[in-house]
Amino acid sequence: MKRLPPPPQVPSFERADYFERFEFLVQAHDSYVRNYECLPHARGSQEVRILMLNLEPVGDGDDIDTLEKLWPDEKNIYVPSRDYIAKRLGLLVGSFPNVNPHSPKVYLSILVSRVAVKQPSCMVLESACNELVDNFKYNTAPNIADLILLLDKHEKLWQERLDVYNEIQSGRALERAQARLAWEEEREQKRVDDVVRRLTKVNQLELAAKVREGGIDMVEEVMPTLKKWERVDSVARCLTEVGHVDLAAKLREVGISMVDEMARTVDKLEREEAFEQARQREREREERARRKEMARRQGWCWCEETGDYYWGVRPRVVNGGDYAD
Repeated sequence: MKRLPPPPQVPSFERADYFERFEFLVQAHDSYVRNYECLPHARGSQEVRILMLNLEPVGDGDDIDTLEKLWPDEKNIYVPSRDYIAKRLGLLVGSFPNVNPHSPKVYLSILVSRVAVKQPSCMVLESACNELVDNFKYNTAPNIADLILLLDKHEKLWQERLDVYNEIQSGRALERAQARLAWEEEREQKRVDDVVRRLTKVNQLELAAKVREGGIDMVEEVMPTLKKWERVDSVARCLTEVGHVDLAAKLREVGISMVDEMARTVDKLEREEAFEQARQREREREERARRKEMARRQGWCWCEETGDYYWGVRPRVVNGGDYAD
């Protein structure tokens, strides 16, 4: 008995949920690309962990939609059959109202031939057709050249999407994310250790213990307090340097509430000290000028090399500093 040919299949793009599923898959692949490109610029281990959730290989369960499932009748969605291209372009032409080319048969034949030569994948063809439908504003048949340009545009976009998708499915994207996470965690631990050391230096042991326990999440919280105590320590050291050890001890005991007052005191003391040093330098300069003038009147000469006066023969400098009579 002769077997009858199988009944013709309904083209995938004529199914009720086709366009919604395709749009969802486009958004999903764009999300993969964004997350993959954000990985080298991620700041903080928490941000890397969020990116890692979207860089894990995608399963193939019944509840997971894929590009292959969207075109089940095509053996190779990357090189679809000419019949599929012709049907999809027929749908494209039919979606424009009042389209009446001079020779519809010739127009559609040339359109299919030029598109088939470009060998677009199902995804590229669908994206180009959708963009042309969304943006074409005329009542005439769409220009074949416009569609060809859109095919080239979406070929590059889908190549990038599929490259990232392959990186994810192969596990290489997740490996990169794990390496980035390890680097971020090491950097954060170094920052925690640095903050703990600085808190310990200003004798804030309780805060140091909290940072050591809470990790990087506690660092930003304690930074304002740490800066205030470091200012206390800096002002106290300045007070010690200018000889006010008692005020430095009082500041360390009272703490942050007294630092502004002590800072003003330090500024005043430093200005007084600077003024006194300037006066001392002026007195020394005047004294050197007076001695030089007295020596000149008495017949003594000044030697720049030895920094002293001499009488008679100029001293000869030897050994870089000593001088012989």
